[in-house]
Amino acid sequence: MNWRSPVLMSKLTPPLVKSNILRRVDLERKLRSTLGYSLTLLYSGPGYGKSTALSLLARDAKLPVCWYSVSEHDDDMFPFLIHLIHSVRTQFPAFGEELLRNLNQGDWYFNHEELNYFSRLILNEFYLISQEPFIMIIDDFHYTAHSHLITEWMKLFVQNLPQHVHLVLSSRIKPDWDFLYSMKLKNLILEIGQKDLSFQMDEIEVLFQDQFELDIPASELKLLFQKTEGWAISLNMIWQQLREGADLASLLESQGEMDDLFHFMALEVLSKQSLETQSFLIRSSILTELNEEAAQFLLGIPDAGDFLQKLVQRHTFITYLGSGEYRYHALFREFLQQQLLKKNDQYEWLHRKAAHFYKLKGLYNQAIYHYRIIRAYPEMGELLSQFGETKVLNGEFESFTELLKVIPERVMDDYYALWFYKGEIHRYRCNYQDAIEDYVRSYECAQKLGDVTGQVRGLEGQAKVYLDTIQPGKADHLLREAITLLGDSSSGQKARVIHLIAENLINKGKPEEAEFWFKEIEKLPRGTEESELQARFYLRTGRLQNCKSLLERKLQQEDAGHYRLSNSHRETSLLLSIVSSFLGQSEDAKRYAEKGLLQGTEAKSPFVEAVGWMRLGHASLIHTNSYSLETIQQCYNNALNLMEDVQIPRGKAEPLMGLCVLHGLEGNLELAIQYGEAAFQESEAAQDHWFSTLVSLCLGVSYAASSEWEKGKELLLQTFQRFVEVGDSFGCTVTLLWLSYVDYSMGEWDGFTHHIQQFLERMQVGDYLFLLHRRTLFSPKDIQKMAPMLLEAQKRKVKSGYVNHLLQEMGLEKVSSHPGYTLRVETLGQFRVWLGDVEIDEKGWQRDKAKQLFQLLITRRKHLLPKEEIYHLLWGETDEEVAGRDFKVALNALNKALEPGRKARSNPFYIQRHGSSYGLNLASGYRLDSEEFEILVQKGLDHKHAVSAKDCLRKAMELYKGDYLPECRYEDWSIEEKERLRVLYLRAAERLANLYVQFEDYDEVIACCEKIIQTDPCAEEAYRLIMYSYAMMNNRTLAIKYYHKCEEKLKEELGIRPSSLTQQLHRNILYSEPLKLA
Repeated sequence: MNWRSPVLMSKLTPPLVKSNILRRVDLERKLRSTLGYSLTLLYSGPGYGKSTALSLLARDAKLPVCWYSVSEHDDDMFPFLIHLIHSVRTQFPAFGEELLRNLNQGDWYFNHEELNYFSRLILNEFYLISQEPFIMIIDDFHYTAHSHLITEWMKLFVQNLPQHVHLVLSSRIKPDWDFLYSMKLKNLILEIGQKDLSFQMDEIEVLFQDQFELDIPASELKLLFQKTEGWAISLNMIWQQLREGADLASLLESQGEMDDLFHFMALEVLSKQSLETQSFLIRSSILTELNEEAAQFLLGIPDAGDFLQKLVQRHTFITYLGSGEYRYHALFREFLQQQLLKKNDQYEWLHRKAAHFYKLKGLYNQAIYHYRIIRAYPEMGELLSQFGETKVLNGEFESFTELLKVIPERVMDDYYALWFYKGEIHRYRCNYQDAIEDYVRSYECAQKLGDVTGQVRGLEGQAKVYLDTIQPGKADHLLREAITLLGDSSSGQKARVIHLIAENLINKGKPEEAEFWFKEIEKLPRGTEESELQARFYLRTGRLQNCKSLLERKLQQEDAGHYRLSNSHRETSLLLSIVSSFLGQSEDAKRYAEKGLLQGTEAKSPFVEAVGWMRLGHASLIHTNSYSLETIQQCYNNALNLMEDVQIPRGKAEPLMGLCVLHGLEGNLELAIQYGEAAFQESEAAQDHWFSTLVSLCLGVSYAASSEWEKGKELLLQTFQRFVEVGDSFGCTVTLLWLSYVDYSMGEWDGFTHHIQQFLERMQVGDYLFLLHRRTLFSPKDIQKMAPMLLEAQKRKVKSGYVNHLLQEMGLEKVSSHPGYTLRVETLGQFRVWLGDVEIDEKGWQRDKAKQLFQLLITRRKHLLPKEEIYHLLWGETDEEVAGRDFKVALNALNKALEPGRKARSNPFYIQRHGSSYGLNLASGYRLDSEEFEILVQKGLDHKHAVSAKDCLRKAMELYKGDYLPECRYEDWSIEEKERLRVLYLRAAERLANLYVQFEDYDEVIACCEKIIQTDPCAEEAYRLIMYSYAMMNNRTLAIKYYHKCEEKLKEELGIRPSSLTQQLHRNILYSEPLKLA
């Protein structure tokens, strides 16, 4: 049996309207204009004829209309999406087949990622089925108001509607979405409110004359209009009373509000019916979905269908929806239920009978609804205990939690699976202490009854908390007890427990024992997700490429719709982030960390959010465009604070490790040791020996980076042995790299030869060549430190063939020495040069001409410069002999500045000489900000994907801190490059500003355009974008002020007026007309 409700076709059919219904010209004209807008909002209180007006629109439209009437049972994402898709299928049968398959296959927990995913899928499907316009009507949308997920999904959906889809939302309340104002300014939204739906006096006159065939005197007509305020249902009820012989004047004399009048008239309508009809109306009012079968079962009336048809014919506030489905008017149904409440014996009995009917039909949500109304908690508990797992897997946390809140604890104890499901919800929301208490209660209740399955389930839940929070020591005894209870069982439950045991052993750093349990799983029925566990096994044993490939395949499956609930630190994106940090793939590490962080935020899972922050810290640490120390620290501190909030000490180990390696590589040894020792204690206390060995590596690295060679070597030797014990080949390889570095730095050549040989062998076998080319989480801060070690290994004939091949790949095959650091050059806004982490100060240059020579060589870096050309560019008309002498002095000073430790008579590494020509060594691995800026701009301008283009251009803008080589602004050889880069900057800034407009990020548009104006005060497009942005932010004053600034600057600098486009935008802002940029 399936917990999920089937599609009710009556919800997808507009209510039938009589052929002779009064046509309201103004209202219908306004509704027909729906085709001119992306979104139409129809909102008013009940009884104003919203559904009738839309039914007429649907009937008269000359194009396809998709209809969906929302009910109170559609307040979860799954039923809402299913009915929405099927509503479109009524007009386009091929629509959404893949969508429905995904929804029915997956165990969905709708967080922001999945909302986005389904929004994109549905929107893309609209393009596939048709490019012709059609109308999509969602009636009674107010039933979804308390569902945060549906609200968020609809906001995404509405903002991205294709042009040919015209959405109409009908509701008792107007949505308060923040983007509606922006849509209104763009003339994309039509609003029809209560005033539009209310009958005007002339319409009331026509209604009574033409429809009701009653003439009303002018004085009474005015009074009728004043009393009813054009409320459609009250007018209908007054007609009902007049048809029965009532006096209009007497009706209108009654005191009180319209609600009181309605109640009075409803009572009159009911009293005029036969006793049999009264009984039918009152008793059937408990049904939210009324049809012949339900009424027949509930009331025991054989001809219930005929009865319903007669009620429609008598205009007794019941509407035929089609397909055998009927619906009372909401207000009339509420009135009938109030009458039923006066007969307590019938009220409870009818709800029980209705619940029984829906159980037989497999409509369990409806059955729960009726049990809840009469507080039949045992029945609720029994039903929820049977289908609670499905509700948890569907991610129906909000609705399930609300149901569990009303069930008394004694009932929960009887149906103790409910304690387990409550624990599951707490666990997924990271309320770990509450989860443990619920699991323990579930276990204790099962233990009293000798229910082994229930006991094991409670133990599983507790163990999962400790697996989620990586505390293998606490999970151990729980899993041992569970496997003992299961004995020789070969059930799926045993497979799950063994799966957890294997995961726990991986967390303890015992991969060989975990592999034994992997083989045990293969003997039992499958049904557990092993790819994530296998990936973590690969990660902790150093098979990094295998790990990443497996996780990327898993992520593709998730993106295709096979998504499961929040998975703590095991989230695929978070695992991909850390393995990418191990592999030195900083962009991937950052992208996956941000995705995991978003998942944690949207799922309201602080633990997942914390893991996202720490993984973002790792990604920032290894990023080539080095983030500031403060930024990286903030990532780790955010993670620590969140772990403090959820009270998971073990969760602090990883951000503490990150802080250890961060400060260690910066030379802050005392801080590094403080953080490292704290991380080591936390992971050892949790018995996670693999992780504590990683921390030990970071401490060894910190000692080495501070030249504490002896302490570093001792700790690294211990770390290597620990990695061997936990079976991590990558950890062994990185530790050998650092041991080689320490021996090289100390001049201990026997130790160096031994360790570098082991390192090279493990790097080759383990496919870890990236350690020479990319900075990883455990690499030296500057990977160029490894070049001198390889040259030394070549000299000592260690693995000669392999080393020669590596040096050739690095472009170092003809080099005899290497300085061991990266040359970093900053030219935009100011001129600064670093040798690794050490900046060259003014004294370091020795001579100004040495610095100027370097500036010339980087400006003309793509070509070798003959020395005669250098003489001319730097010494002008000076005598050639004198210029040659000065050049030699400047060149010698430059080489000393760039390579202060170079041995005598060895060739310079950074400045090359070929014959009598000189230039920068382009294979030296230098980093130049202007070069990186140009690459990023070109990528951003060429990229077809808006988000990727925005990211590239934003990074480029951050690099451009001012003009190229400002101290050389008057030198002929730098002017051309300065102007070229400035033009590139303006192109990038303008493109970025337009992208921000596309994303409606108006603060960023303004900030971007202000920078353009600082560089080019006559950039009219920048002024126009600022005007548009301020107008979209509802700040007309500033928008107009910037128009006048533009006007003044163009007149002052160029003697011209703003373009017609700018002037038109100014007029539109001035008169609050729809805005257009082009």
